[in-house]
Amino acid sequence: MYQKVTSAGVVAKGLLEYVHPNIANKVISKSVRQQMMELNGLVDFDKGLYHNQNYEELIKKISQSRISFRKEKTSNARKQIAAEEFKAWKKYVDERKQQLTEDFKITDEMKLAFKDSWDRHKERNTNVVKPAKILDVHSNFAKARKFSIPVDPRNLMRMVHPYYGYLSHFPAPFTFEGIMDIFEHKIVSGFENHLGQDLLASEIAAYTYWQFFDKDQKGYMKVEDFADFLQIFRITLEPKLETLKKEFSFALTGMQGEFSRDIPTNEEIVRFDLWRYIFLERNL
Repeated sequence: MYQKVTSAGVVAKGLLEYVHPNIANKVISKSVRQQMMELNGLVDFDKGLYHNQNYEELIKKISQSRISFRKEKTSNARKQIAAEEFKAWKKYVDERKQQLTEDFKITDEMKLAFKDSWDRHKERNTNVVKPAKILDVHSNFAKARKFSIPVDPRNLMRMVHPYYGYLSHFPAPFTFEGIMDIFEHKIVSGFENHLGQDLLASEIAAYTYWQFFDKDQKGYMKVEDFADFLQIFRITLEPKLETLKKEFSFALTGMQGEFSRDIPTNEEIVRFDLWRYIFLERNL
């Protein structure tokens, strides 16, 4: 059921032995072209051609809202569309959590073992761990119990590897419940990857970081807030719309109308759908 994985990508601090469910071989292999057709809503609907029914419902909704968003000329209308898109993503991820097989679930034993390591590093009289210590939590857990939480190697590397360490760059401390929520989202990402949906797996990884940073779950951010968010991924930008447009000009070439001349610069927003695309484009 379990196999040991040896990879430079997972030899992070303390993660010298990484054990996870036998998910190395995907059930199916789907071409990038086919995946791109699906995520852009270019496959016929209502014919059973999508990855699953829940995914078809998601794409059916957001493929239409992408068009509507770019046609809108007011910031408030765009905010509403972005919020509805984000709710659709949340619905999909929550549905997939319920559909995970046993190999992709965190057992109570795993949670207790991780909680023990957590308690050793949390701030005095609190339940939070500072981002700078999050790697140590994983290190001690791995040394004592082996890292058996079923997060796939790529996701784990991006979370806690000394070079990438996205979690270490978050601006606010983590609660135990918060880190467990991140694990559960990352497991869904790995589950989709296991089923041959590499791009969808990355989209869910992008969603995971966004939903943790976007505390109000709005599905959009002000430009200056998005600039702060990007620092987690070692992307440093001046918090101005023109700077953002220049940095991500390639992505925006295929998303004409993402920003509108009819909307004042200080009212422009960055929605999750743009971040989702950037995450894929930059292979974050």
